[in-house]
Amino acid sequence: MTTPNFAWPYPVRTDPADMADDLHQLALAVEATLQSIEAEITGQKTRYNSRPIYFARRTTAMNNANNSWDTVAMDAVEVNTLGSPRPAGWYLVAGAVGWANVLNEPGERIAGLFIGTNIFGQSGGAAPSVAQQQQSFTIQHSITQTLFLAPSDTVTLRAWQSSGAPLAINVQSFWQPHLTIVQLTGSWT
Repeated sequence: MTTPNFAWPYPVRTDPADMADDLHQLALAVEATLQSIEAEITGQKTRYNSRPIYFARRTTAMNNANNSWDTVAMDAVEVNTLGSPRPAGWYLVAGAVGWANVLNEPGERIAGLFIGTNIFGQSGGAAPSVAQQQQSFTIQHSITQTLFLAPSDTVTLRAWQSSGAPLAINVQSFWQPHLTIVQLTGSWT
């Protein structure tokens, strides 16, 4: 007899007793199953990259103009294995941006992910509360999207705000804007 899912052999009560051979046959079947699972996992590792293929931060000061989608250009690239050309496929894209010293500055703050000139996701939008406007702190918004990217697509993180004046983007350690890209599908050729 064999198990229904993996076809592992096992004796039934009417079989002649041969424990050594029964265990040997079972061990061979389990080993074959484990080898096929290992091969599948190894194959997945070559098809899917679970680590970021791109990670960069903004470390130098910049202002975000009022009522303007400003690109937050990254100047400290820590990981860049995007390749050229990058294969078409699904990617997990995440970014974050924060505005420094928000004190008596009303208006909305929004972080957005763009492909070319088209927005494909945004985070934020609510203006700071009156209580928040009376404090000095950082408002940070992060956004994560799963996007299908063609080889020619360019992804950017952009910031928008409506305080009535330019606002500084916070580039201090913990608050540094960043952009991360993780490949989910596609194959490198």
